[in-house]
Amino acid sequence: MKLVRLLPLLLLTSPALASEKSTWVFSLDNDGLFGVDKDYTNGLFLSYTSGAVSPNWLTKPLSLSIWGAASLDKYEIVIGHKMYTPDDIEADYPLENNRPYAGYLHTELSYISLHPQQAQRFTATIGTTGENSLADQAQNLVHSITGSDDPNGWEYQIEDKIVGGIGYLGHFNCFAKIPTWVLSGKCLMSVKLT
Repeated sequence: MKLVRLLPLLLLTSPALASEKSTWVFSLDNDGLFGVDKDYTNGLFLSYTSGAVSPNWLTKPLSLSIWGAASLDKYEIVIGHKMYTPDDIEADYPLENNRPYAGYLHTELSYISLHPQQAQRFTATIGTTGENSLADQAQNLVHSITGSDDPNGWEYQIEDKIVGGIGYLGHFNCFAKIPTWVLSGKCLMSVKLT
């Protein structure tokens, strides 16, 4: 019976398996599904991942193939929008000890290198916060369509800034002595530039 419950999840995650083909993905995060509207409240993402690419002189140091292993390398570009709101979106003044209104409109460019024993991703991100993120207009539009409470505090959102970052994400299979068990480790490093 438990397998029947997991089957839809397995079918939904199958596109995440490594493929030499290119893919487009649209994803949506929204806390409204749980009847709340606070903290990380919404995210929209459109991503394109290329088909297999051969490393060139610039990307060769980022590829696992530099160590002599065969790897599947790809480029990925993501356009994303995130929104954060305080606990009470109907308040028309800044709430003490509460998350401020914030939007983040950004794009990411990643180089991904995959191997059965290891995977790594190098990412560069650039984006904007404040009014330039268009978060207030987006939330007002969605709330007018859905009939949700009006957010009244966007005039107190964080200021306009250009922000960026670089990051590395690595996944390593440490050993696999028992065929059905794998111990793996994950390493995440990032630098944010403001």
